[in-house]
Amino acid sequence: MALFIILCLLVALVMYLLFVPLVLYLDTFSNQYYVQVRGLVKANIEADKDEIVKVKMRLLFMRFEFYPLKKMGKSRKKKSSKKRKRQYKKTSKRFLKKKKMWRLAKSFKVKHFFVNIDTDNFVANAQLYPAFSWVNHWGGQVYVNFQGQNQLRVDLRNRPIYIIKAII
Repeated sequence: MALFIILCLLVALVMYLLFVPLVLYLDTFSNQYYVQVRGLVKANIEADKDEIVKVKMRLLFMRFEFYPLKKMGKSRKKKSSKKRKRQYKKTSKRFLKKKKMWRLAKSFKVKHFFVNIDTDNFVANAQLYPAFSWVNHWGGQVYVNFQGQNQLRVDLRNRPIYIIKAII
């Protein structure tokens, strides 16, 4: 009976990990950049005065901060060893990689997409205006302005099961 309960809990945990939502959020207006696995992990990327980038990570009930661009220690030179080069057909591998990448990109759902751009060139802004108007007609939120404002807000969602299906 105890084995059955442990097995059920293990299956429930695996199902949760397969269907938990993954969130990628980028907002240049409020300077929020994070990757989140709902209920488990959230990693915020923030600017720092001493270092360029600081990552604040929350894993269940613990909080961590680290600097990804900071050197961890002395770098060691690796010894070069002679390896045999294998010859592959580049076109078929490249095609498969592109196909998998396309399927992976299609597995993401865009919950919110907002772009407000100014190129500082009146002619380029005027040329972008009709294209952005056409994109807005089909459901986007893409704007061109003449005031020097540049903003991006993207909210992407996915689930691990969809990522696995796209790769396989």
